[in-house]
Amino acid sequence: MADPTRPIIIEETGDSIPKITSTLSSLATTPESSRDPLSKLAEILSDPNISETYKEQLILLHKNRFKNRRSMAYLSLIALVVLFASIIVGVWVDGLYTCDQAKETCREGILLVLDRNKQIVIWISGFLTSIVGAYYGVSALRPSS
Repeated sequence: MADPTRPIIIEETGDSIPKITSTLSSLATTPESSRDPLSKLAEILSDPNISETYKEQLILLHKNRFKNRRSMAYLSLIALVVLFASIIVGVWVDGLYTCDQAKETCREGILLVLDRNKQIVIWISGFLTSIVGAYYGVSALRPSS
């Protein structure tokens, strides 16, 4: 990882383009967070300086972290399905009900209520979709996640 306190040194070589003598290899390395979780776990397990109980705790933490992410994505997906199913049921119920102006039995329909609160529905569905999309996107790019 590149040291942010280390300055980039520019040498004058007599040419019109100065030579930059920073270690570009340190700038091109991948950060620790983007490494494959399985290779990182294998590296921890092969380290002789870490005790066995601490290794077991790290493995348990690793399993629980991805299990929690998976359950959060599935709960968001279920919430999206329930949200859209309730909208479809609302359309169906509003289509069955007829309004008789003479008897004054008209009521406010479900779709009218949803139309007045559409920004809230859009924000909630967008938030849930981003959780599901992020989980499945990361799982597709890094299957070990």
